[in-house]
Order: sequence, then structure tokens, then C-alpha cells
Amino acid sequence: MSVAGATLRVTPYRLRGLQDAERGRVVGTSLSVAHLIVSEPTAEKLAAKHGLDWRDVHDAIVCVRGLRYTWHEHPERGRRALIEIKIGRRRCIAVLYPVGAPPDNVFALGSAYERPKGASW
Repeated sequence: MSVAGATLRVTPYRLRGLQDAERGRVVGTSLSVAHLIVSEPTAEKLAAKHGLDWRDVHDAIVCVRGLRYTWHEHPERGRRALIEIKIGRRRCIAVLYPVGAPPDNVFALGSAYERPKGASW
């Protein structure tokens, strides 16, 4: 898939609340986010590129119980949580980077976008 000259590789992450044996990482059904840091450039990117308001993303994540997520190791950006959220009628994925050491519940928002159509979950 190509967007504005960049090539994106869509990987169908499955968020089930069980251990994903194929990928060898634990997928959870509960992630506690007490504080979400959203930078101005990220807020602008969400609006311009993905048609999402950062406040809606924030409200779908912060202090919400039962968030479905998986940890993902990015080769350049490191460990991040991919979280399934719902904004209105849109199912989205939010990318959160932990800030501080666990069990700190502070994350920085990396991105959020509508879940690709036809992705298997």
C-alpha cells in the first residue's frame, strides 16, 4: 500500500487475549494507561493523515478498562504497544510507547489509524 510516496506494509496483528504462539509474544486484554502524552506534531499528523482527532484517541485509551493490545518490537523504534480502540464507528489501532519503567502507566502516542479493511484479528 502506498501513501504520499511512502510504502506501508500492513501486518495483520491478532488481538485475542491469549498467547500468540506463532509470534511468541503475550497478547493481553488489559493495559492500564493513566496518562497519554500527545505531541503537537503527532496530533497534527493524526488529523491530516488519518482523519482522527487526538482528543478522541485520548478518550478511547486513558483510564479505559479492557483495552486489547499486543507488544511489538520495532527494529528502529523499540518496544511499543499496539492497541485496538473504537472511535465512533471506526475500529482503529493506536501505537503507544511506554515512558518510564513498568509498572508506570504513562505512554506517548506514536500514531493512530483506522484498522485496515479485511485484516484478521
